[in-house]
Amino acid sequence: MIFKVANVDELSLLINFNKKLFPKRNMIRESISYRFIKNPFAKGLDSIICVDDGKIVGQFLLMPCQFKFKNEIHKSYWGMDYITSIETRRTAVGSILCMKAIKEKIHFGVGLSPISLKIHKALKEKDIGAVNKYLKINFSLNVLKSIFYKKNNFYPPKISFNDKNFFLVKDPGEIKSSDGYWGKNELEFSRNEKFLKWRFFYYEDKYILYRLKNEDKNSVYSVSYT
Repeated sequence: MIFKVANVDELSLLINFNKKLFPKRNMIRESISYRFIKNPFAKGLDSIICVDDGKIVGQFLLMPCQFKFKNEIHKSYWGMDYITSIETRRTAVGSILCMKAIKEKIHFGVGLSPISLKIHKALKEKDIGAVNKYLKINFSLNVLKSIFYKKNNFYPPKISFNDKNFFLVKDPGEIKSSDGYWGKNELEFSRNEKFLKWRFFYYEDKYILYRLKNEDKNSVYSVSYT
């Protein structure tokens, strides 16, 4: 078995492996292309794979990103879809994949499975904290959307709340920041114009963005998934 960083020539192998391991997922080819090829921070495939006899039997996918901490900018990754083939489970394949990723790449992860979390903690990774998610379903709004929906027409160009005005974003260039960062001393992920265009405008009518213009002429934004 060979543990290595994947290259673009192995993209088809990676797609086929994911189709086999995640049979209920749709648009796997498009999803992998979007996250790892079209990503503005990508410069090829950086994910860690295990290859046996010309076939991928394990993966630790790494989606590139960029963050700033203590005024220094670092390239990093979001770790995801860390999984091995059924045949190699209860072997060292999964642990070696994780150790290789930890050693070679600065990365972050959210929503790890219980088993995956145990492995990460055993390898001395840091648990920063929890993420809370909230879901609100507005049935009346969904009915109206199904009848009248067009992004630029259905959503108002301006929303006022607590004496603040939020403006519908039609172009990521409307959201201004200092090189994609708003904070000073926080750990913050880049949200520059290229990132915003890729993340929220790559798929038409998938996300709705509003921006709040501050006194310093920078903007913060709010995102809604359609």
